[in-house]
Amino acid sequence: MSSWRNILATVVSAAALAWTWPAAAVAAQSAQPTGAYAVTASDDTFTVSDRPTPARQGQPDLPTRTIHDVVYAPTGATGQLPTVVFAPGWYAQVADYDVLLRAVASAGYLVIGVDSPGTSSYFPGVPTSEDLANNTLDLSDALTNEENGPFGSQIDRAEVAAMGHSDGGSVVATLALDPSFVSYRFNAYVVLSGVTPVGQVPGTFAAVNNGPVLAMVGTADEFANYTPQPNGDGTETVYNTSRPSRVFVAITGATHFSAYTGSSSQATDTRNTIVDFLNTSEFHDPASRDRFAAEVTSEGLIPDQDLFQSWSFNRSVVGMAASADGSGYWVASSDGTVRSFGDAPYLGEPSQPEAPIVGIAATADSEGYWEVAADGAVYSFGDAVYRGGANGYQLSAPIVGMTADPATGGYWLLGGDGGVFSFDAPFYGSTGGIPLAAPAVAMAASPDGGGYYFVASDGGVFTYGTARFLGSVSGVPLVQPVVGMTIDASTGGYWLDAADGGIFAFDAPFRGSTGGVALVAPCVAMAAQPSGGGYWLVTGDGGVFSFDVPFEGSAA
Repeated sequence: MSSWRNILATVVSAAALAWTWPAAAVAAQSAQPTGAYAVTASDDTFTVSDRPTPARQGQPDLPTRTIHDVVYAPTGATGQLPTVVFAPGWYAQVADYDVLLRAVASAGYLVIGVDSPGTSSYFPGVPTSEDLANNTLDLSDALTNEENGPFGSQIDRAEVAAMGHSDGGSVVATLALDPSFVSYRFNAYVVLSGVTPVGQVPGTFAAVNNGPVLAMVGTADEFANYTPQPNGDGTETVYNTSRPSRVFVAITGATHFSAYTGSSSQATDTRNTIVDFLNTSEFHDPASRDRFAAEVTSEGLIPDQDLFQSWSFNRSVVGMAASADGSGYWVASSDGTVRSFGDAPYLGEPSQPEAPIVGIAATADSEGYWEVAADGAVYSFGDAVYRGGANGYQLSAPIVGMTADPATGGYWLLGGDGGVFSFDAPFYGSTGGIPLAAPAVAMAASPDGGGYYFVASDGGVFTYGTARFLGSVSGVPLVQPVVGMTIDASTGGYWLDAADGGIFAFDAPFRGSTGGVALVAPCVAMAAQPSGGGYWLVTGDGGVFSFDVPFEGSAA
């Protein structure tokens, strides 16, 4: 990678000197520079029926939205890939940014470019409005569309960044900083020559970003987005509004487009800068972090804004487990933090797991619990006995969850490819080595300990041993992907939980759901009362919803 010292010559402000390992699942690949992979592109269109398309010149308004997306995929990259969802500028389209998006994809990212029907030049007619609110929601819709499509098994749902240019940058700023639109599906944000669109979208902008923000702008921007005075009203508003970690970079002499899509050495190095930011936030690569930090804290730096703040990531809740009598529960976060509620005792947590925590399981007497990390490491607390982990294995996909064996006191770990790892618990089978239509996301043990279930994000259910197959939602169009499952001990049936809190019941009574409720953060897991009855849902921000079970508090 060539030096950026004389190219990104005005680095206005940064918060990138220290590092806190992030709260997200590890990627299957390692960080790579631009050009490491060849890239293929394919496109798709889909329709959402709950939001309208504004009129364009010569084109009427429509009650629905037809969205066009282009997926850039790195050839030869295997396993789950960190993903970048991109929003182009007003009356531009994804194809106009081909060189930028290919550069990002060539570093090992799945890139989803989104042409929104109200503003993209891909569609006929000149736009007559900016339609920023709808365009912001289009990014999540495009991500969902691809999660449920042929690329679904490649998307690492824990490592998704949003990137946009100009009006698309303002869309990403909205996604990061407007509580009316914040989505916990994204954990990093790249705003290229965009602003915080105050007054153009509902809500008030605030420091609520769920991960680091990179704001970049050329000093010769034709639309006056470079305003370097304190509290400038251009792209600097994104930086000023964000909470650490945040970085603002001004690119000397660059215009609105030239630094990102041009063929100059400056444009090439700007694209490398963006990739190193993404490598730091999505691959958690120390070398990329160090390269980025060294350059954005060099020439032209104004060192009085957050210079020594940690570049940190918000932890997110990843799982929950119920106490034996159903009067308490534990909530686990991806940094290993455990919160206990009701009669569930707090018994400890790992201080610095080498990979993010992805699940928790409790012992039969509620006097212990295990946590498992994405690399397969297992941490035991209380009377939970450590039986081994998969962190010494060559994993073909990250670990996504675990469940305890009630018969032996051992446990099983589940990989995203459906591989099952047994530790002092019988192995009954898995789909490891068999391509799944969608990645595995959660597992549960049969009540007698003689088998286990796991569920994929498309709602497909897989059963082994004495676990009985009672149905699934595979093949059914889902509003949001399935994220969890649990067993009803009283009936032997099971429930599936979707990211919107929708519940699918199979030989188990439906007790309620949050489907249709606007959640602050998506559901990530569920747990059932061990004696049978109801269940709890937990969201990524720690909110707990109880259905025919006691509510003992939340971590939100």
